[in-house]
Amino acid sequence: MDVLVGLLQLGFTEYEARAYVALLSNPGGTGYEVAKYSGIPRAKIYEVLGSLVARGVVSTSQSDGRALHHALDPESLLRRQVGQVERLRDDLVPVLSALAAQEVLPPLVTIKTYPNIIAGARDIVATARRQLFVSGWWNEVEAILAELTMARKRKVDTYVVVYGEAPPARPRWRHWYSHEIDNRRRISGPPWFIVAADHAEALIGEPTPGSRAVALRTRNRGVAIVASEYIKHDIFLLEASRIMDEKGINLNHDLAHLQSMWFGRRDSDLGGDGSDE
Repeated sequence: MDVLVGLLQLGFTEYEARAYVALLSNPGGTGYEVAKYSGIPRAKIYEVLGSLVARGVVSTSQSDGRALHHALDPESLLRRQVGQVERLRDDLVPVLSALAAQEVLPPLVTIKTYPNIIAGARDIVATARRQLFVSGWWNEVEAILAELTMARKRKVDTYVVVYGEAPPARPRWRHWYSHEIDNRRRISGPPWFIVAADHAEALIGEPTPGSRAVALRTRNRGVAIVASEYIKHDIFLLEASRIMDEKGINLNHDLAHLQSMWFGRRDSDLGGDGSDE
């Protein structure tokens, strides 16, 4: 990660970020030295350092009549930032919630780009209270694995279906189900990435990496229920197929003619003539 970009995201100006990084690498620097190491114009450096001192990010000491500058250690800096964000969140949530009007019919919101889809899925998982249903390929499930783990710690019943091959180091959760499907089929069609929580919110997306990725997110209860039921039925069929396999019944083989519903194969491709007889 670009450190300067990260500091900008924390609210630093470009010059403040450069000065802070310079002081981390060269502690106890004078204004002249900080300007030299950071590339900040000398005419600006004391204004920049003064701003950092006012924020508590830089402190000063005196030595032989010179002002020396010392950067706050990174762990303390980030801990303070987290604390400030949490306090701001606690203050803003009730105020913003009071301002928000309840929509009669929650909309279907379109989310574009892969990172935004993952961020939306993380939001839904992080706010789940009772039940979570997730299905998708390993790449997407792994991207929200930390949030899923936290949900389980909150005693949220969590059901996960993973398509394709998952790494051996996958979690050994009670309700973790593997759908052995050819990874190449991901290119031509479903399954998509689905996250549904509490029969109250859902995200349904086609997680194509890059800008072509698109998803729908909604708090429409009807859509959330359908998304949850889809995954419940998938889990039921996976378990039924597993039990039948143990008894020597190959369900996938016997029902191969139905796979055209998912993968776009014509009945004729499977040896049929397309008739109802």
